[in-house]
Amino acid sequence: MSASWPRPTTKKHRLGKIHEGLYVKVDENRARQIADEYEVLPIDDSFNPKVRMCYERLAEEIEQQWTFAIENTGIVFAPWAAEGQPYAVSSEMCRDVRDRLHLFFYQGGDRHPLLGETNPASGLSTNDKFRAIHDLFGHAAEGYGFGPRGEENAWLKHSGMFSCEAQKALTTGNQRPKLVVQFWPAQLRLSLEIT
Repeated sequence: MSASWPRPTTKKHRLGKIHEGLYVKVDENRARQIADEYEVLPIDDSFNPKVRMCYERLAEEIEQQWTFAIENTGIVFAPWAAEGQPYAVSSEMCRDVRDRLHLFFYQGGDRHPLLGETNPASGLSTNDKFRAIHDLFGHAAEGYGFGPRGEENAWLKHSGMFSCEAQKALTTGNQRPKLVVQFWPAQLRLSLEIT
């Protein structure tokens, strides 16, 4: 992917510059603290008006990024219909994007309570679209892997393309649960708490 691709969503929402070439280490103490906090959060806080507002903003911005990617980059997104994951390692995905302008995205797993409604016309949910654009703008843009450090950097990279309200939903609903899985042995519980 070209680092010079325009970022219309950052300009539209007057967000700060997206930094290129960063590769931070995961602060394991902070990651464990986040994992501990997830243990005490409600399992589902989707009726909280603040939570709903943040997810509505996130959904709008996901749609903007999806449309931008298709209309301005030439990328072809394709849902992965086979068993397992579409790519064994992140370098396969990055190569698919770089060489073929193509990206498979995963559609499995539990339905997301606020991003999981499937559009009958497209057959896709907002969560499906998020998975695709996150892999494109978060992982493939800089070649970040799927391990803890790669996920942390992909979150840092991609979160800069969202407004502050959308970042709250993005962070609590998508990135931080990955830290729970990676840094806490207890079973992961999805929480929609916005703090």
